[in-house]
Amino acid sequence: SSGYLSTGDIPTFKIYDGSSNGVYDATASEQIEWSNNGLYTLDFISGFSEVSYSLDLHYGANLISFYALPEDVSLGNIFSSVDGIVTGVIGEGVAASPNPVLGWVGSLSEIEAIYGYWVKMNGSGILEGEGQPTDPETLYNLHYGANLISYPFSGSELLGNTIPEEEWQNI
Repeated sequence: SSGYLSTGDIPTFKIYDGSSNGVYDATASEQIEWSNNGLYTLDFISGFSEVSYSLDLHYGANLISFYALPEDVSLGNIFSSVDGIVTGVIGEGVAASPNPVLGWVGSLSEIEAIYGYWVKMNGSGILEGEGQPTDPETLYNLHYGANLISYPFSGSELLGNTIPEEEWQNI
């Protein structure tokens, strides 16, 4: 496609999902040096690749983060699979609890992928959800003192491998 893509430009994609008859806009990583007539294999396309998660929650306080979120990030939607057992969600400087009449009340109304959360439970349950994975290139703006941030991946890794070495002196 002459004139569509010049070296350094980032292509856009339209992906058709036959199961839902939906068309999705998607973008690929800015880290790849795209060129006209290049051939590439993509492992991940933001805006399209959806993942599911199941988090085992126990009685009491559970420290969690979300490596994938749906479009509707309201507390009612995110915590619907543990409705009736979740008694509160606490973030950095914000909190909310479910009220049988008013719904979720408090200063926290939506979940954000960059933050960590304490989820208080009055029993055990499985928090289930699905959505778009967190961008692996997410940057965190940390402030002096304690920061309650997320871990944006589904697995685990050694702490020394997840924090850039140049930041170790600041922790």
